[in-house]
Amino acid sequence: MNTIAKWLYIVLPILFASPCYFFYQKLLQKLSVPQYQDILLRVLIGVLLLLLYAISLIIYLIKHKKRCPFCNSKAFELLDTKISNYPDLRKQGLIRYRYECKSCERKFEEYVKPSSKPRLSKVAGNCQKAYASCSTGEKTMRLPLYQVDAFTSEVFYGNPAAVCLLDRWIDDTTLQAVAAENNLSETAFLVRNAEGFDLRWFTPVTEVALCGHGTLASAFVLFSCQKWPEESIRFQTRKSGELVVTRRNDLLGMDFPARPAYPQSPPAGLKEALRVTPQEILGSEEDLLVVLDSEKTVREVQPDFIALDRVACRGTIITARGDRSDFVSRFFAPRVGVPEDPVTGSSHCVLVPYWAGVLHKKDLHAFQVSKRGGELFCTHAGERVKISGKAALYMEGTITI
Repeated sequence: MNTIAKWLYIVLPILFASPCYFFYQKLLQKLSVPQYQDILLRVLIGVLLLLLYAISLIIYLIKHKKRCPFCNSKAFELLDTKISNYPDLRKQGLIRYRYECKSCERKFEEYVKPSSKPRLSKVAGNCQKAYASCSTGEKTMRLPLYQVDAFTSEVFYGNPAAVCLLDRWIDDTTLQAVAAENNLSETAFLVRNAEGFDLRWFTPVTEVALCGHGTLASAFVLFSCQKWPEESIRFQTRKSGELVVTRRNDLLGMDFPARPAYPQSPPAGLKEALRVTPQEILGSEEDLLVVLDSEKTVREVQPDFIALDRVACRGTIITARGDRSDFVSRFFAPRVGVPEDPVTGSSHCVLVPYWAGVLHKKDLHAFQVSKRGGELFCTHAGERVKISGKAALYMEGTITI
């Protein structure tokens, strides 16, 4: 509350009353008003002054009523108050007030001294719906967590990914432990930055350089659950540069770097681990690309995962022309804790350039024919690959560590 404005609203009516009384006395002397009329006029002036004061007070209260900093709505409620999580603010004895707007469903907070009244401010950007208490000064952390099925419009299909919202980065050991506890093929972690979000992905055993379904799930959470107001979201990654996800109706389109395949000698043990005879074996930046003769063969492959774990590569992509699509694929990565990934966006950075060259077309329709299955709409754009898909929210909650 602005102290100067408050006192102006209180003092101004009093300052206005003083000259009014002075001029009233002068007027009475000139007009020789009877005593009873003098009393009535004094009462009338007093009532008018009180009315003026009441009007000024009402204007002040209306003008300075607390509003949501996102949508300017007055309809919000106090969720909780607690001592600040951050060590430097904790030393000052500041109290955190946390609110939720009933209109836009976003949360916001303010740190104030115990003797002050809180003012409202935005938390970590324009779309933070949930607040993550991630201070190293706090023994326990409460982190918003979502589980999303990517590359599908229905739950129980596609590739499940966990999305965890942070207000700041915590140590990598804890991030890896959270991913291991989730036990999904990938857990995505997001931190707000000036342009969008920083994004990292972890499997149950290691951090990865690129994850398509984790990126799609992250964008879905921001668009659908956090009410991101724009049509595009920019993600800054550590090893894959900037990734942009754009919303077009019910499809989320990702812009990824292309990773063209190149000729490579088959590594030792690959054929025996896949238990199949490939038509072609190619290498790429991280994974092997194994081309088979038909969709039926791709569906029937049953790898020896123990043997495949000994093959010198991050993961193995198997692919063939599709019966109802341009191509189909599956992806195995036991070395990073993912025996078979249900749907893999990053593998299509290799698949799309390959099949665009084979089929002589830029726009490609793909299925990943794992047990859960997933559908992808892809475009080859030179050094970039456009991958689009749908997503469905399975779970929303909070983890405490």
